[in-house]
Amino acid sequence: MAKNPLSANDAFALEFMHDMSYNRRVCTSEGDCGNAHFDMVMNCNRGWIREWEMFCAMTDGVKKIHNGTVFGLRSYNWNRYCASEQSDEHVIHCNRIDLRDWEYFMFLSNSDGELRDGDTVYLYSVQWGTYCYPRSGVTFDMEMRCDATTQGGIPYTLHVVAGRSCDSKETEPRVTSDEYYSTTQPVASSAYRVSP
Repeated sequence: MAKNPLSANDAFALEFMHDMSYNRRVCTSEGDCGNAHFDMVMNCNRGWIREWEMFCAMTDGVKKIHNGTVFGLRSYNWNRYCASEQSDEHVIHCNRIDLRDWEYFMFLSNSDGELRDGDTVYLYSVQWGTYCYPRSGVTFDMEMRCDATTQGGIPYTLHVVAGRSCDSKETEPRVTSDEYYSTTQPVASSAYRVSP
């Protein structure tokens, strides 16, 4: 059975093998809690895929995402672009309205063709020329940082979430903090649920 390709603006999730606990964890964009450091920061500490754990690769004119395709990284839930911020040790925050240099990323993989569900990829910051990886930080929540000069040992498994897209023109988040923490069922189909 053919795996879903990653198309421009389609939702995806990034899952990695936690090097301490050997559990697989998914990256998320946290809510705004009034602290600049925590403002929609990208953490990789979840055992499921819901709307907060979905992102999109926004492109101009490119239909399918390939190895090395440059895209704007956007949070699915917050409808905001993500940037690796120099002022915060290159931690990724998904709080930008505009798509500028800092918001551009690419996936690097061993694949020559279009990227598909289940592929192994590395996230790369175009602005800084560095790889992005989760690391314990101020919150010890596996903050995503883009300051590695080599791929290292943190590849991600790419999950293409069928039927979800960032093409919506909405400006408000799809799920608020209260709604997110009160729900027990993942938004994505059970096929994308990640075991803790």
